[in-house]
Amino acid sequence: QNWKFFFSFFLSWLGMPKKIAFLYGSQTGVAQSLCEDFHKEARRRGFDASWHCLEKFKDVAGLHEHDVLVFVCSTTGDGDAPDNAARFMRKLKAKSLPADMYKSKPFTVLGLGNTNYNYFCNAGKNLHRRMLDLGAECFYEPGWADDGTGLEIVVEPWRDGLWQALKKVDTDNTAADDSNPTEAASAGDAAAAAATTAAATVAAAASEARSAVVTGAAAAAA
Repeated sequence: QNWKFFFSFFLSWLGMPKKIAFLYGSQTGVAQSLCEDFHKEARRRGFDASWHCLEKFKDVAGLHEHDVLVFVCSTTGDGDAPDNAARFMRKLKAKSLPADMYKSKPFTVLGLGNTNYNYFCNAGKNLHRRMLDLGAECFYEPGWADDGTGLEIVVEPWRDGLWQALKKVDTDNTAADDSNPTEAASAGDAAAAAATTAAATVAAAASEARSAVVTGAAAAAA
């Protein structure tokens, strides 16, 4: 996964927009519908966004394909994850995963639940806790919406604040904080060195190609 982390960092260093994924786990379709609405609005606002069901990810390493993660997850049964997120959650809980699996990856969670039942928003809270355990960074306060009093009471203000938070994380260089000149300089030096190495590799390949052409021409002339 190192090359994916480096590539994400390099794009950030160049000022490229981050790939934002809206991810849902939904039992009755409410979380899915909200996730789709968020994605559509994000696209209208100019973000490089996509949306996916958590069931899509056969391997939790697949989250590395995206730079910023926005989860929308409901809770079902006795505090359980929705059917289309259950496998993902089981894999995410694996003790074999490294503590820096999602090091510094920005994420947030909107959980849907009902205080009339036990374990309010349990699936979303477990997801939030586990992502933190694996090194991810919550860039926006999670929301816990209550269907018992009205989901919109939490969902609407949470949605309104999300765009500014996304705008900030989309333009921030998460690999190095500019408020720390030493870290920023080190990150810049590392990226510059990487670019130099890449250019040298391309130049070497071009040189080999030219040599091959010259050799072929000489052989033909002989």
